[in-house]
Amino acid sequence: MKMKNINSLEELRTEIALLELRQKRANADLKENLLETFDSLKPLNLVKSTLKELTSSPGFKGDLVNSFVGIGLGYVSKKVLIGNTHNMIKQVIGTMIQFGVTGLVSRNADGLKSGLKNAFNSLFKKKEEEVLEQ
Repeated sequence: MKMKNINSLEELRTEIALLELRQKRANADLKENLLETFDSLKPLNLVKSTLKELTSSPGFKGDLVNSFVGIGLGYVSKKVLIGNTHNMIKQVIGTMIQFGVTGLVSRNADGLKSGLKNAFNSLFKKKEEEVLEQ
């Protein structure tokens, strides 16, 4: 910033007053920014902002649903195939089956969804056709 030439005591006083006012505004802005920074660095606010960022990402909800479906189907498959047992070997095999099904379903959820949708559509179309024929 280039200073203009000051020729009188009155101009000097005016320029000093303007500089002091500018300094007060800068200090107030700095204090406000500092308080906002401290507030945003609080652990609860960090968690909130991270969750907000995660949930606003486009694929998050779909990935979350796919993961829950995979976990659920893995658990159900373990219970159906192994059941409740105290045999350690069967428990290990059941856990391996559970993790395998969970991973398989989570990775291929979109393909499974479209396959199930097609199967349901064809099943219900046949039923509708049978009802219409009667």
